[in-house]
Amino acid sequence: MTEPSSPAVPAAQPLLAGAGGAPAHGPARRGHLAVICATYAVAAIVFNVAPGFISALIDGYHFTETEAGLVATADMLAMAATGFLAGPALARRSRRRLLGAGAALVALGNALSVVVGSLGGLLATRVVAGVGTGLLLVFANTMAATTRNPTRSYGLATMTATVVGAFLLVVTPMVVSAAGYESFFVILAVFGAVVALFVPGEPAAPAATPAAETGTDRLSPALLRLLSVAAMAMMVVQSAFYAFAQQAGEDAGLSSGAAGAVLSVGYIGGIVTSALAAWLGNRWGRWTPVALGMVLQAAASVVVLSGPGATVAGAALIAQSATLFFGIPYLLALNAEADASGRFSNIGVGLFFLSLAVGPFVGGLLLDAFGYAGVAVAVVVGTVAGLIALAPVTRALAARDADRTTAAPGA
Repeated sequence: MTEPSSPAVPAAQPLLAGAGGAPAHGPARRGHLAVICATYAVAAIVFNVAPGFISALIDGYHFTETEAGLVATADMLAMAATGFLAGPALARRSRRRLLGAGAALVALGNALSVVVGSLGGLLATRVVAGVGTGLLLVFANTMAATTRNPTRSYGLATMTATVVGAFLLVVTPMVVSAAGYESFFVILAVFGAVVALFVPGEPAAPAATPAAETGTDRLSPALLRLLSVAAMAMMVVQSAFYAFAQQAGEDAGLSSGAAGAVLSVGYIGGIVTSALAAWLGNRWGRWTPVALGMVLQAAASVVVLSGPGATVAGAALIAQSATLFFGIPYLLALNAEADASGRFSNIGVGLFFLSLAVGPFVGGLLLDAFGYAGVAVAVVVGTVAGLIALAPVTRALAARDADRTTAAPGA
């Protein structure tokens, strides 16, 4: 199931460069990486702090669990749909306008969320904020597609998002307790304002260049579709598990507080493993790192769902997060490598987040119908099916690398 070995990735390769070491699609400056990390981290906040977000809605607005979940889902779906539906067109827009519009909508949507008090009002304001984070996601994906090593870019971006998420998981409950539930949205609005600081430094030129539109760096439509199917198969079942991970940990013997603490420790492990992915790049190829991360996280998920006792369940929850965050940067980077224009990257990553958004619903259905065993079977089947579907894609990318090496001057 492995792809042909890829050329070794030089340790000191330039961050931004085109195929075969050519100049990048944009000016080669390290500031691009900082913008990618910042925008991706802000775009992923709601996903990373979903438990605290839903808790604030229940405690502050006295929503039911269903109503709180609906508000959170509206936010996430608006973000994913923006990347999936509008991403290909937006990828060719002005970087400055794209980043500015995203930051403005994030700040506006969250500022309005502070003053509305009804379910309908919050649904509307969270859609506004979700479209804003979707624009930020489009910007980050398009920029990542222009980098010489998308795996490194997504590894550092995932690490940044995990650091921000872990920080907010710890800080947000304290802030909300001291300043009220509205402060949660104030925090999110501030992050939108921070991202706006990067706007003046971005060029007004379109994010995708004519060179990227030639199609020479794009896989066939069939392989692009296969990549989307593979990612969705793995992420839907992963999200289905994660939505009920704390509950499964408690049923295995962990207290509520201990289960939450274990999940936070898992985030810390994720910081380390995503940094490891950024450092490794494609030294181990493409399929192998994804398989390593996703198989290990699936195995850990099954252990938790089997109800093994508090100690084993706690260790498995930590292992699940740590190994998942190792595989995710590689999975995201494949979308960028599959199409250097960044257009498919926005579709693929939009579907990635869409899978995360619908996963909890799928998990709930499985749990109601079959219990934890049903979720465990789904995790195994989805992971295996996704990895099988991914193999032809990574083989094609490795073959493209080999062709470039052969065609390079002096090769």
